[in-house]
Amino acid sequence: MQPNEFIQQLEESSGRICMAKNLNIPINRYRFFWKLSSSTGKEERNINWILKNVVLSIGAKPYWVTSWRMNEPSITRAKFTYSKRNQEGWQLFAKSEIYVAVKCMESIQSTPKGYTWQDGGIFILMCEANNLEMLVADQCLPTLTDLALSRKLRPGIGFINFLEQKHNSCIYFPYDDLGRKEIVVLTKIRIYPDQWINKTES
Repeated sequence: MQPNEFIQQLEESSGRICMAKNLNIPINRYRFFWKLSSSTGKEERNINWILKNVVLSIGAKPYWVTSWRMNEPSITRAKFTYSKRNQEGWQLFAKSEIYVAVKCMESIQSTPKGYTWQDGGIFILMCEANNLEMLVADQCLPTLTDLALSRKLRPGIGFINFLEQKHNSCIYFPYDDLGRKEIVVLTKIRIYPDQWINKTES
């Protein structure tokens, strides 16, 4: 994983957000971004098509993961979101000052049906089911706390080590200057986008 001035990273020791550095962790990072300088109106469809190919290339089971703070924007709102996720069948964890919810992806798309930004930050984790509880281990907590606060995944070294050590993968969706979703993938799997990226969507 090499430095990338366009990808944000959490510096866990200080809590600062910096540009992605070389952490000497043997994991691959892929960034899918738009070459055009203007929107076409087809971005969301294209994102879902690329996401489908990425998920198929990695081959592990995908889960949505979301986190939100227990007291923001209010305790009532946080508990309402917790109750809503529970009714929808998400697996729920409470750790420190945040809630974390995990659900197996029913259909390949960047967010589940009915999700809004007020529900917390969200990303896709691809892993074995027995790795899910390790999400709330101490090494992942700084990244998930930042996700709950900022609604952005900006992986810190502990979270990246969790991915590498357990052979997990994650996919998340930063936005460019025009407000268009990009895709960032962290995985030990070698992806070959040139096999499908320029082909017609099927």
